[in-house]
Amino acid sequence: MQACLILLTLAVSPSNTQAVVQLRDLVFSAGSTVDQKFDALSVWLNLWKDSSEYDLGFLMLNATSEILLQCNSSQLLIDLGVLKSRQAVAGAIQGAQVFLFLAYLATIAVCYLVKRCRKHQKEIAKAEFEMLETKLQASRSRRRAAAAARTNKQTPQ
Repeated sequence: MQACLILLTLAVSPSNTQAVVQLRDLVFSAGSTVDQKFDALSVWLNLWKDSSEYDLGFLMLNATSEILLQCNSSQLLIDLGVLKSRQAVAGAIQGAQVFLFLAYLATIAVCYLVKRCRKHQKEIAKAEFEMLETKLQASRSRRRAAAAARTNKQTPQ
């Protein structure tokens, strides 16, 4: 649609034919960028300002300005859509990174707690072992004392 409007504008314009041909070639060439096309259109608009038919030039200037505005706004909408999609992807990636970081911290905390609990269990087991050992020594000493007392009673000579 934009190409048709630009061709119509070029066909009606009584300006320099060489500038019109250069403009047409630049606007419809595949290798030219949007900025180059805008620059070419602005040169063409300046030719219209200098022409003697100011009223027709003014109408064409308005039409071409509308074309440029539509082209620019459509490009901005496309860029905005691209930016929104990129933002959505970046947000999803950040969410995944936060989740992975929290999982990493939870893993570290669990490993620390398991290590701490094992250390505590070893201390408890050691204390229980020492307590059982002291009970065993106490019962052995009582049995020895009882056996010694019996042997002393049996031999009263």
